[in-house]
Amino acid sequence: MKKIDKFISNELFSDVIDLISDELITFKGQIEIVGEITQDGKYKQDMKFVGFNTKTFVNFFAAVDNKSDASDWYFTGKMIFHKNNFKEIKRSKKGSGVTLLKKIKQYIGINCYIPSDGYCFVKCVNRVLNEDYTREFQDFINTFSKSNRKGVMTSARICEFNKKFNTNFQIYMPKHRHFQPKKVTEELDWVFYLHKEHFCLIRKNNKTFGIKEIEDNYDENVWRTCEDDNAVTQVSPLKLNVFPTIPDYCLYAWDCETYCEKETNKAIPYCCTLVNLEKLRKRLDDYNNYLSDFYETIDFKPSDPISEEYYNILMTNIVEIFVGTDCIDQMLQRLGKVDQKRLTLISHNGSGFDNWIMIKNVKKLTQCPLKTARGILSLPLTNSFTDEDLQKKWKRQKEIKGNSNYLQNINFTCSYQHESSSLAAWGNSSNLTMNLRKIEGVNIAKYTKDNWESLRHEWEPYAKRDTLCLGACLIKYNQAMKKTVFQNVSNNLTAPSLSLKGWYYLYHYDKEMVEEECYETTIMVPKHTEKENVEKVYSHTHPFMRYFIRQSIKGGRVSANRKSYETDKMNEICAILKEYNESDTEGIIDLYSVNSKDKTEVHSRLKKINCTN
Repeated sequence: MKKIDKFISNELFSDVIDLISDELITFKGQIEIVGEITQDGKYKQDMKFVGFNTKTFVNFFAAVDNKSDASDWYFTGKMIFHKNNFKEIKRSKKGSGVTLLKKIKQYIGINCYIPSDGYCFVKCVNRVLNEDYTREFQDFINTFSKSNRKGVMTSARICEFNKKFNTNFQIYMPKHRHFQPKKVTEELDWVFYLHKEHFCLIRKNNKTFGIKEIEDNYDENVWRTCEDDNAVTQVSPLKLNVFPTIPDYCLYAWDCETYCEKETNKAIPYCCTLVNLEKLRKRLDDYNNYLSDFYETIDFKPSDPISEEYYNILMTNIVEIFVGTDCIDQMLQRLGKVDQKRLTLISHNGSGFDNWIMIKNVKKLTQCPLKTARGILSLPLTNSFTDEDLQKKWKRQKEIKGNSNYLQNINFTCSYQHESSSLAAWGNSSNLTMNLRKIEGVNIAKYTKDNWESLRHEWEPYAKRDTLCLGACLIKYNQAMKKTVFQNVSNNLTAPSLSLKGWYYLYHYDKEMVEEECYETTIMVPKHTEKENVEKVYSHTHPFMRYFIRQSIKGGRVSANRKSYETDKMNEICAILKEYNESDTEGIIDLYSVNSKDKTEVHSRLKKINCTN
């Protein structure tokens, strides 16, 4: 980014506000304000404002002006204009993870039309109809629900688009050699063709030539440039808190069943089930030890059902059930008697369902839930049903800081963010015993306000088995994660978070185990000894560099390593690339855009170059 400084001396602050507002209308980039404001020569205040756009600037200073008249203040300092010297990048509407955006060049041919990247469908529409439908198309595509790929145009939605805007577009399906939709009121000369998930146009009467022309002229390349070396090198060590891991005796699997209230169309809970992971793990370990005495004489398979005796113990003594429209209050009262100051409750679809039910039924929210596009990932609650004797005990111990009531803290999370498959599929992939897996084929939607009590004998085994299956899956998942990276679901809301913290821990710390007291016994826990001579991992601190990278990449963490690679063979590499590229460009990215047929040969020749660093 290029910097331009503009100095201001003793100007009315209201005039400065007007000046910056005018600049933001036409200026492409970011503005930074550094200086001080004074009033009547008596009051001074340093100020620094960075990384704002027009909207945030206007909102912020409108609030300031309401509280204190800006015409009474004078500003002395400078405005720094950070002008973009790279191309504007629009965030991709497709892909996930760290999928890179691609720049697609527009091509106008005899039998085809390839629009540039971004809103390719409506660009084709505008070209055929010679009108601008961009705004109408955005409103149309955003009417679809999130679960039905909101904001994404698909082949199946062309019929709806035609109906909405009274058009006659068709898309050619080369696999089956037919058009979708098959019949239209008036046939057009141009039809859509989907090439690498990019909408293009081909002539209806010359489909073969049009497709061949698209394949020969479709030009895409990954592009990222930023010439500000100072911005690139402004980094700081990445710090992650990976230490606290909640033990299994503070973890619970839970689930709730609901019926739909016809009058209000609300989901009303009538049953909650609860399983403590530590108790379930001990019972399953006891059963495995019991079986180990017979392994030499009897052929047991891991997927065989557990004995009926043990199964009944699990269903009656390990799975707790709370029934009634006040089942959530019953469950919180039960948890309020547990001598643990912090508990974590995990449901499989908590982010999309169970946590929403909980948030609608608690009396008071004392902390802010973590809600993202994925749903409610974390719902922290203060348990108002905490036992008074426990509150007095914790107050004497003074182990809960900053909480005058000494109430129990419960965090509701979601296991679906770690295993994004159905509970039935997770149980099967975890190789659970047959009678610990989810009961399938039950129509839970048939239970209503009028019949759920009388049909309890039907849904109760299903509800208990659901939570039992979830608990067993979580135990296996936690054991595997603890063994590899000393992490579990308790302090990682998502699988990417767990993998990042796990990598960070293994990268920075030694895997040394020590004994730690736990109730009446001792357990082995990791000792966090930092490794010596480990090269640090760095994260960008320059706000504009972070902004640029986040606009360029869909998701992911903005980070960097202080490493550089230099070679004395650059001229030799470019000479080879130029042999396969007809353009006169000197840019390494453009040189590498060789014909796909030649890339194998190019790779083979480049590998033979002996580079030194």
